[in-house]
Amino acid sequence: MGIIIIGLGTSLPELALALNAVRKKAKGLSVGNLIGSNIFDMLIPVGMGASISELKIEKSLILFDLLFLLFLSFIVLIFFYKKKGLQKIEAVLLIGIFVLYASLKILGF
Repeated sequence: MGIIIIGLGTSLPELALALNAVRKKAKGLSVGNLIGSNIFDMLIPVGMGASISELKIEKSLILFDLLFLLFLSFIVLIFFYKKKGLQKIEAVLLIGIFVLYASLKILGF
């Protein structure tokens, strides 16, 4: 549950900027901001935290969350490469995958 709340909280500013950029026809800024902020959010806080104190990771995080992230990143890469963009149906599919992920996390996976 904490992963979902923290993820939403840190992603909402990027989402607002992305929607504003799309509205102003700056789609490259939108995609670049989302990808860049997600890479930064995954690497910098974890790296800084581990440099201060030893970081212990639960096995479920490696076996479920990180594998799910890898799978989803691969799907997004295919979507971007295949049509040089993200179509509406693909966006709906990605939102559905997030809902599936959040549901599985709430149920205890």
